[in-house]
Amino acid sequence: MAMLDNPRRMAELTFSVGSGTRGDRVMTPAEAALAIRDLMRETGETVSGMARRLHVHEDTCRAILSILDLPREWRGMWRYGRADGSGRLPFSMAAKLGPAYRTGRITKEELDMLKEAALDRDRPARCEDISGILSYHHRNPGKAMSECIAAIMSLAPDRAPQYVIITDISGALLARMSGSGGTPGDAIRGVLSEVLGGEVQAVRVKDGKFAHIMLDKAAREGFYALAARKGLPAKDLVNRLCSEAAKT
Repeated sequence: MAMLDNPRRMAELTFSVGSGTRGDRVMTPAEAALAIRDLMRETGETVSGMARRLHVHEDTCRAILSILDLPREWRGMWRYGRADGSGRLPFSMAAKLGPAYRTGRITKEELDMLKEAALDRDRPARCEDISGILSYHHRNPGKAMSECIAAIMSLAPDRAPQYVIITDISGALLARMSGSGGTPGDAIRGVLSEVLGGEVQAVRVKDGKFAHIMLDKAAREGFYALAARKGLPAKDLVNRLCSEAAKT
């Protein structure tokens, strides 16, 4: 049965890639990538069109599809969210590694070195570090990948663990919050900082409908605990809190 004719399968895919979803998802990132590819072949849809169908940002759709640019044995490596010490990587990193491997800019051996850097227990390379390593490697083709990794990671600052939540935000709420002097992201950050137990480090609004929230572990745990207490899906919590704050 074609996926479009299978509402349950489409619902599973949409649930599995949704930015507000937390907990067990029906599909792994690799399974979602295969399903998206099959659906694109079935419909002739573009990546941006698929993102609209699945109600996610286009960058999310591209990142998931990038998994398929990598060796088949890498497909079990990806997870939703940030690296968690389990030996798996956030699928957002596939968007950095996949195109470089597909176009021959890095070899399989170099790809494995980058994986080891990303999974390093003491100082793991983040997505921005991987971007820097790939750029440095491109500018210095005579240097071994191990040297490129060492050069960039020697410059990487010591970082406290950071977590990211991407959630829905109402355009109408954004319009009301824009009149408060700062940016809507600043206003959302202020609202969250008052009710979460940890540090809300930054909030950015993307495409006028997504709030990209960076926070520490305590604030992340507080975010999901508060959503549970209010009986809300995590993706709806920011809208509820901002609506409540606007009434006071």
